[in-house]
Amino acid sequence: MEDFARASHGTKANASATMMVASANALDRLIHSVGFDRPITLDNVLAAHRILMESDPVERHYAGRLRDMQNWIGGSDYSPLGALYVPPPPETVPGYLEDLLEFANRDDVPVLVQAAVVHAQFESIHPFTDGNGRIGRALINTVLRRRGTTASVVIPIASALVARRETYFDVLTEYRQGDVGPIIRAIAQAARSSAQESTTSARRLAEMPGQWSDAYAETHGRSPRAGSAARKILERLPREPFFTTEDMEDTIGGAASSVYRAIELLVEAEILRPLTQRKRKQVWCAGSIIDELEDLGARVARSTVREPVWSELQRQIAINWAKIAGGVIDPAVIRAVMPESVQELYKTVSAGLFASMGMPTPISLPSVGFDLEKNRRHIGVPIAPIASLPASVTEALEAIRAAQSFVGSEEDEKSRKRITDVSDDIGTDAEG
Repeated sequence: MEDFARASHGTKANASATMMVASANALDRLIHSVGFDRPITLDNVLAAHRILMESDPVERHYAGRLRDMQNWIGGSDYSPLGALYVPPPPETVPGYLEDLLEFANRDDVPVLVQAAVVHAQFESIHPFTDGNGRIGRALINTVLRRRGTTASVVIPIASALVARRETYFDVLTEYRQGDVGPIIRAIAQAARSSAQESTTSARRLAEMPGQWSDAYAETHGRSPRAGSAARKILERLPREPFFTTEDMEDTIGGAASSVYRAIELLVEAEILRPLTQRKRKQVWCAGSIIDELEDLGARVARSTVREPVWSELQRQIAINWAKIAGGVIDPAVIRAVMPESVQELYKTVSAGLFASMGMPTPISLPSVGFDLEKNRRHIGVPIAPIASLPASVTEALEAIRAAQSFVGSEEDEKSRKRITDVSDDIGTDAEG
């Protein structure tokens, strides 16, 4: 988290922190583009991807652009031989995304079911050369925001998914084989555990201003005077947990010397701590907020590891895979689900090497040719009333609403956005 704070203010930081800043900005762009009367659009997805990848030295040329080449997941960087999954050919991507967005903007599908399917289908289309995992996870919270399930919080689902990374990959594979149940259960469970822990963090964050005042008074013998620079900084910390000295001067006004002195007093009270060691553009942070965000990610991971749902999912997947004799799909099945353009890549290779490389069932292609209309995903998901959904889905929704209801006033939205955006990108960029 400290590296993230440094990177967000242009200070030299590790590549992971720089990527997290780009991810948070992309998520912010996408999630704030939607509302009850503002659908999820391809333009906004591309804009978010542009923000995500524009500083990447390798991929910046493809920032905000759909791929024009065949990609694959796993295996070699130079060949799809041994890949875990081969997405659909590039010429089919625009059609699949059009279809996906039509489904993503429906209002007659249970919201967590919709979010899970949108995420899994996006990952299966894999429309970008890189950054698919981060944009795909951002779409989960974007669906929740568009449907009004959340209004000012972002549920840090990624922290739960990374704790069960292998199971997460396996439920995506199950989806591509035509079983939507496991990904719905996985996303619901991840949302439930992360929302519950987020509620705990929201409660602790709400208590911090009082704790800061007490710490200041204990250290200096009195509370900061009303209208003083120290008081103004304390009032801004929930909305701006890390900042540079110069930024704070511009924000609260007053003499530079009073701002510097106020920061010194807050450091002595162990409310602020420095993140850089330099005279200009010194970055400071509210230590308790940074510590709480790091603890949030760790708590979500611990909670997820203990949840029996994930082990149950893994066992069911193992049973399903055991039904495929010897773990090798019959060559006739391979031919039936791969387009001819992809088959050409493997014509000299044994079918057994590509057991897991079939196109996902929702976008499967007949061996005689490609017919997008027969594979449109938006008509393939059954509509079920909330009452008939698995308990994990309804419990997850209740947890999300609890986290949402705990959030404070509208003026704190900037702080909540920065905090929850960051925590949602803790972990891995699974599948790109």
